[in-house]
Amino acid sequence: MGIYLVVPLSSALFYAMGVICRKAGLALYGSVWIATWITSLTACLVLSVPMVRRFSEFRTLARDQWMYFVLSGLFSSVAWWFNYTALDLGQVVVVTPLVRTAPLFTLFFSWIFLRGVARITARVAVGCSLVVLGVLVLF
Repeated sequence: MGIYLVVPLSSALFYAMGVICRKAGLALYGSVWIATWITSLTACLVLSVPMVRRFSEFRTLARDQWMYFVLSGLFSSVAWWFNYTALDLGQVVVVTPLVRTAPLFTLFFSWIFLRGVARITARVAVGCSLVVLGVLVLF
């Protein structure tokens, strides 16, 4: 199996474990805001370790490059908050598949904003549609 398959599958594995930990933590302590903050802080601390060696790379980023990463952080933070709120209100086995409809939104936004960067083929569109269809089967 190529590294291009191992890396996203590893991401899915770790994300799944994170979701289980989120739900278990919310069952013990129900504050969505505190849970989101602790998760964000932990992510920053964990990612800071390898970044110490790469700190000089920050100087090479242009303002427009920073903007995309800051926006990504903003959108990710809001997504985490919604995820925690959904997990607090619902069952993990229902919430997680709904969150996994992200490929459909990613496909749509890629088509609008990344026309020169991302190539959307029929296979990609069908694959994303099948992921969403799998979620719909649950309901």
